[in-house]
Amino acid sequence: MTAAGIFADIHLWVLGPVAVLLIVPVLARLGLAIREEIHTKESDLSITLSSAGAVVGYFDLETRKSLTIEGDIEALTGWTSAQWEALDYESLIHPDDHEGYWIDATASYHGHVRDRTCRLRRPDGSWTWIRDNTLVSVDRKGRRSARWFATNITEIQEATQLIERQAMEDSLTGLANRRRLHLELDQLHQASTPLALIMIDLDLFKKVNDSLGHEAGDLLLQSVANQLRDLIGDEGFVARLGGDEFAIVYPDLTSEADTTALVAEIRSATSEPVTLTGVPVSASLSIGVDFSDGSVDGTTLLRHADIAMYEAKRNGLDYQVFDLTLVHNSTMALSLGSGLRAAIETEELQLSFQPKYNLATGAVVGAAGLIRWHHPQFGVLTPDKFLDLTMLSEQNIDFALLTVEQATRLARRILDAGRPMPIAVNVAMRVLGSSDFGDATSSILRRHNVPPEFLILEINEDDAGWPTSQVTETIQTLRAAGITLSIGDFGTGQSSLERLRSLRVDEVKIDRAFVSRLDQRPVEQELVATMIDLAGRLGYDIVAQGVERQEEADLLQAMGCVFAQGDLFSSELSADEFFVMATDLVPVTEPPSPRRNGHGPTH
Repeated sequence: MTAAGIFADIHLWVLGPVAVLLIVPVLARLGLAIREEIHTKESDLSITLSSAGAVVGYFDLETRKSLTIEGDIEALTGWTSAQWEALDYESLIHPDDHEGYWIDATASYHGHVRDRTCRLRRPDGSWTWIRDNTLVSVDRKGRRSARWFATNITEIQEATQLIERQAMEDSLTGLANRRRLHLELDQLHQASTPLALIMIDLDLFKKVNDSLGHEAGDLLLQSVANQLRDLIGDEGFVARLGGDEFAIVYPDLTSEADTTALVAEIRSATSEPVTLTGVPVSASLSIGVDFSDGSVDGTTLLRHADIAMYEAKRNGLDYQVFDLTLVHNSTMALSLGSGLRAAIETEELQLSFQPKYNLATGAVVGAAGLIRWHHPQFGVLTPDKFLDLTMLSEQNIDFALLTVEQATRLARRILDAGRPMPIAVNVAMRVLGSSDFGDATSSILRRHNVPPEFLILEINEDDAGWPTSQVTETIQTLRAAGITLSIGDFGTGQSSLERLRSLRVDEVKIDRAFVSRLDQRPVEQELVATMIDLAGRLGYDIVAQGVERQEEADLLQAMGCVFAQGDLFSSELSADEFFVMATDLVPVTEPPSPRRNGHGPTH
């Protein structure tokens, strides 16, 4: 080794211990300064948070006891500092918030941070929402403590809950809304829970709104909601879907017998009249039901129950349980509804004609037009498959005028052949409520040069409610033009002598329901005989509908009924077939009057 190397080793051996003695105190002072700076910054942070309403504290994770508190703990929790330090915190936390709140001391590590919320019980028993950010510390001995910064978030939490509630709740009735119903059905589906879904529609709601006002309509909805809520209670789930539709989810209800009993209870609960702006109104319901074994999703259930509900409404049933055949009917109805305009324009809708006979002479004296839809996909459809669609659509006036057009064309053909006779077509009361219908009908007659006495407009009795002022005005227009009016299905609906007087009809038709039992029940004979006698005294022509047996025809003739129609005489014919029948008859020199039994109304 060189002399320089030996000298360097001696230098380090001498100065090393000295350097250590000099450096250690410096490092100690430096560490103390750092700790003091950290403590000062923590203190400054604590003061800042406290001034903002926050509370800072230390908490022993193993004993779950408070060590120190900085800030106004009483303002935050309602408990004084002394009370707080002596409390058992577990008893203060809301039972529903314990899970996920407590920090596991054995599993936590130094620097572990938790962001937690809970409800904290105040001395008066109320609850404060607290949010705290907690930092876990582990000292040299392995003891774990937590430093927490807590703030009151009650207002924020209540505002959040209000927003969530409004998003899930119907504001008018306080029931669950459609979104909340979907969530409920999804949860039950995930749990494979069997259930019944009951859809309810208020039949009179639009009429209440239109006649008594929207405020009355709201009161009716609230009344029905309260009745359903009280009836179902905690056993099921009630929601308002919007408008006048409600839904009930009833878990574990899978028996149709039990459902029938529940539907009866629903009808009973909602049948009590409610006074709306001084008018007593009872809710009338259409109800559809679908069952699930837990395997059907909520969207499908709602669609099926909705289809069943509209089927119940259409057929006047207490309720309808969904089955697969209804899907076809619903799909067909949707297709028909969307194709109605084209069917009118292309005349897929065609009248068939059933001849009207004079019972005494056997002569054909007219015909009743029966509308049929010659659909390219579904074949020939009778009115029960599509007539409701025309009533609900904007095309109901066009539909009615189409039947008038076809009847008038046939009347013109028969006139030209020298055998004139009146042709009847059905028209709904709501069509008569159009200010355009009377003038449009007269215009069709003028265009085809057909005298008005050869067109009969027949109103079904179950559609013959009290006429509105517009209906009365339209009827006056039609009568002034010389067009004959008739009431069909007489005896089965709501008409009365006063209604007949107010409508000022010329003819009434006895419904098939009476005719079919003439030779079986003496009481039917008395009723029909009375109708015929009364019609004669009041100046109405009377026609028996649906005559199928000779015994019926003989009894009707013996009672004085002059006219009849039905399969006994002829089935329905196309326009061309009826034209051939009418023109094969011997022509007469004078056009026959539609008032064939020698009298007319005296009004």
